[in-house]
Amino acid sequence: MTTKLYILLVFICVILANSASGQDVIENTDSLRRVDDSLENEKMQFFMRQAIRLQRENDSLKALRDNNEIKNAQQYLKKEKIKVDTNEFVYGGNVYKRKSGYLTLGAGPAFNLKPINYKNPIIGVGLTFRLKNNYLRTNYSNIRFDANKLYRNQYFNIGLGNTQQKLKSVISYYFGLSYSFLWRPTKINGTIVPDTYSRIGSYGVYAEFSYYYKPLYDIGVGPTAFVNLDFINPIAGIRFDLYFANSFKRKQ
Repeated sequence: MTTKLYILLVFICVILANSASGQDVIENTDSLRRVDDSLENEKMQFFMRQAIRLQRENDSLKALRDNNEIKNAQQYLKKEKIKVDTNEFVYGGNVYKRKSGYLTLGAGPAFNLKPINYKNPIIGVGLTFRLKNNYLRTNYSNIRFDANKLYRNQYFNIGLGNTQQKLKSVISYYFGLSYSFLWRPTKINGTIVPDTYSRIGSYGVYAEFSYYYKPLYDIGVGPTAFVNLDFINPIAGIRFDLYFANSFKRKQ
């Protein structure tokens, strides 16, 4: 009995020892797995930090490159003085410029505003120049007003105004100053001296309103109503003008 009991005890001790050793192996395996997982996590975090750093560096380099390209483009435009002409448009296969100056040639009746009235022909030529958002208008007119054509009057007008230029019409108005020359025959003791004239002049004010119909964009025709007030020969009248604009630039 003693020998059997001893053998049984030894067998139990061996089983318990193997059981404890297996538990240690399991615990050691779990520890190794935890260490391995920790290492993998550290690696992932490291690579993520590297990727974020590289992305930031790439974004910074891209922004710097874009800024350099913008600066280079600005310097090029400034150097070349490239300008986009927004004052051009295409109409009827031609390129025109907007708000251009123009020339007028016309003739019509003029009426004297003094108590002694008359009506005689007047001829005139006008030049109009663009000044930013307004226009400068200059006119020269010539009139003869007595039956024997012994008197003649010349008018020089300058004024500021505006014009609305459309495809088929032009409407304009101007106000300004004038200077008139009146040439009259010289008289001695009431007798007219042939081919001898004296000249007197006077300042005044001038206004005109025009409408032109344009069969072509830069050529038109229409009436101009005007009035010139001075101390020598104040007049009012209407001219029928030909309109020629300086708007054509080139064929499309």
